[in-house]
Amino acid sequence: PPPPVYPWHNYVSEGVDATLKMDTNNSFHGSASQQITFSSGTGMAGVANRGLGSEGLFIQDGQEYDGFFFAKSDSSVTFTVALMDYHTNKTLGSAVVPFSGGNWTMLNFSITTTGGTVCVDGTNAPGMTCGKMGPASHICVECGGQFFVGLSSPGRANVDYVFLQPGEWGRFNGLQVLKSGVDILKEMGITAIRLGGSFTDPAYYFWKNWVGKPWERPSLGAEWGHELISGWGPFEFIDMCNAAGIEAIMTTTGVCPQCQPEDMGDLIDFTHGGADTEWGQKRISLGHPEPYNVTFFELGNEQYNPMYPEQVANMEARAAKLGMAQTMFYMNPNNANWLKPDDAAKVEAIGIKDHAVMDEHVGGGGGVELARQRFAAFPNYTMGAVNAETNAAIHTVARMMMEANDLIDWFNCAESWCSRLHFRTASFCTERSGHYDAFDQGISFFLPNMSWIQPPGYVHKMIGDTWADAGVDIAVSGQGVTATAQKSVDGTVYVRVASSVAGAVQLVVAGTPLDGSFTVTVLNGGTDTNAANPPGNPTFISPTTSTMKISGGSLAVGANSFTVISVPPLA
Repeated sequence: PPPPVYPWHNYVSEGVDATLKMDTNNSFHGSASQQITFSSGTGMAGVANRGLGSEGLFIQDGQEYDGFFFAKSDSSVTFTVALMDYHTNKTLGSAVVPFSGGNWTMLNFSITTTGGTVCVDGTNAPGMTCGKMGPASHICVECGGQFFVGLSSPGRANVDYVFLQPGEWGRFNGLQVLKSGVDILKEMGITAIRLGGSFTDPAYYFWKNWVGKPWERPSLGAEWGHELISGWGPFEFIDMCNAAGIEAIMTTTGVCPQCQPEDMGDLIDFTHGGADTEWGQKRISLGHPEPYNVTFFELGNEQYNPMYPEQVANMEARAAKLGMAQTMFYMNPNNANWLKPDDAAKVEAIGIKDHAVMDEHVGGGGGVELARQRFAAFPNYTMGAVNAETNAAIHTVARMMMEANDLIDWFNCAESWCSRLHFRTASFCTERSGHYDAFDQGISFFLPNMSWIQPPGYVHKMIGDTWADAGVDIAVSGQGVTATAQKSVDGTVYVRVASSVAGAVQLVVAGTPLDGSFTVTVLNGGTDTNAANPPGNPTFISPTTSTMKISGGSLAVGANSFTVISVPPLA
């Protein structure tokens, strides 16, 4: 986790007499609130937030930002909220928020900006903490913006749970999700996302702690490092995935005092049940009348879950009662080691076969071979397998080739047991430039002012752009090369080739050497396997498309390259 960074700064206008303190006797959500006492003067007194690591907010000109905060006061007061450039002390937009006083009350606001901020090199900027930095793609930026909330006339008030977001222009589908983040996922062709395994430990992450309005959820204990994170959890994640057309894979605590089989069964009712179930009615009463579209549930992470058989039995019974028998998948978190014999027998007796799933966590690849070994070791068991983590710890050209070769391995799995493999995920979908926590493996990166794709993410984009379902026989020869081929519904065959060595490879597709002029897209990594895409050159390693003539099945490939050849349907 990152080091503790307190993101709020006291802000008092010149000539204003004010006192600011943390009030542990009057907290709304957490352990304390911010008390503001404006005694005299003209101006503002309150606190300003500069974002993660105090790097400053990236504020865009001419745009609407909205949000809310909770306030408490014994008398009427006048709040001001503002977006500011702290380099120039210029207000870029503000709004007055009157409060008649009383107990904790939500106050909404909207700000339209008349100016913006820019992001610059923040390596030596005072007061900033950029966190752990890595090679190539990491940079420390300072963006100059801050959000202020406070009083603009004499009075005393407490403020807690402050929330700011872009208006509809900057959010995806009206959700509390940045549009730019989802756009990069869709550009890469991402079709499934697993909620990370960190969302299981400690017991706080049990799913029942994450229902309802974020400000009504308990916050103490829900932190990463020293930052409270209880505002966005598994059900917001599912809503994002559902809106984006992405398969949501939910992870929750599976080993804890609250994690009883009945409680896990309640999860099925909460996500899929109607008003005739207790937890389905609870979901509806919380303002989510439609079910959550989620069928994959992981019950823990990288641990032995002794309650797994009983939890699965209860969850499947609830699903059957809803008319959804054998539509859910229950992921076991024992990292492909499956279960002790007695527990395995209990799961087999439920009769859901490969809907009871072992989760494999590997390095840069190898999930197919690991599944083959496990299935062979337990020939009398019918469980399925998924590869929910690929912890390569890098995002470079070397990782690009790991992704290409491993995906080809998955595409080429044709034995009968391969039907028991359900999905593979690339860790991670996205990563912050700076502030990473020892797993520098995002296939895309983001900063406050930009998002971009890393070399391994382009492998996914190239496959997503040319997706096809039906496997086609392919034979390939050459040094350091693997290949696969699929046919789309219109008859186009897409040949995918990964090569670690420069040279010529021979391709025979469906018994015939490739011959003719084809549209070819190439991702060339070159000889530097540590290369990646820095923010100053975000497309340094990215695909290029051209028309290429292939004669007698011979294709020239570069070192550390991934190539997709589009073969049009036969006339």
